[in-house]
Amino acid sequence: MTVFVRSSLTAVPSLRSLARAGMGLGLGLTAAVALMASAGCKKKNKGPSCKPEDEVFEAIRVVIQPDEMINLDDEGQPLSVQLHVYQLKGDESVDIIDFETVWEEGGEVAFGDDFISEEEITVYPGKNDVLELTPSPDAKFVLAAAIYREPLGQDWFRLYEVPRYHGNDVCSAQKKKQPWPDPCFHVLLERSLLDGGPTPPTGWDAEGHGLECPGKPSRTPPVEIKDDGKKKKKKKKKRKKLKDAEAPEQPEEPSKPEAPTAPEKPGA
Repeated sequence: MTVFVRSSLTAVPSLRSLARAGMGLGLGLTAAVALMASAGCKKKNKGPSCKPEDEVFEAIRVVIQPDEMINLDDEGQPLSVQLHVYQLKGDESVDIIDFETVWEEGGEVAFGDDFISEEEITVYPGKNDVLELTPSPDAKFVLAAAIYREPLGQDWFRLYEVPRYHGNDVCSAQKKKQPWPDPCFHVLLERSLLDGGPTPPTGWDAEGHGLECPGKPSRTPPVEIKDDGKKKKKKKKKRKKLKDAEAPEQPEEPSKPEAPTAPEKPGA
């Protein structure tokens, strides 16, 4: 009779299989360590994320807000008014302009060599409007002039300086996680007056347009702070030590005066 005996011992792996398994485990650990090291040693990009020279605005938005009673006629009824917008190379000619020259002869005569271009828009009482002005590379100023029936003094125009450091303002705002849109030239028309500038003038209705404008533009370049990565050491003031200083001698105490001797008794 044949008897089958089932062994309870498990199969013992060969030396070759053990060596292969150990090599695979070692390669896996090496790859994992290398991956962690590469992740930990990855250099951070310390370069500027915002470059001012790249942040160029595409338009100057002339934001127009007239009240209900502009450019009144003889009967006190409001009328529309022509608003002329000029791009200028400089502002020297602005000091000598007069209303009649601008109205009758135009900006090219009124501003002379400063003149670049002129645009015109009709403004209606109580109707807000926006003029998208494509800036000329040579434009340093924009002037808005209202051709009123009865202008008052020099309050029929306003001069606006084109932002020169818009890119710096954009980058500064980005550091604070704030927006800095394209510039706005606010123009407010009231009766026969015109007021305005880069920020809303007195009497401006902030909810009248629903347009997002930046704050007041910078007029001077930002101060560059050079950081060489080295901490500045505070200079310590060295105290001068007195060499071979001797304590001052104590003054001698004055000697006590001697008591006077008693006089001798006269002889008997």
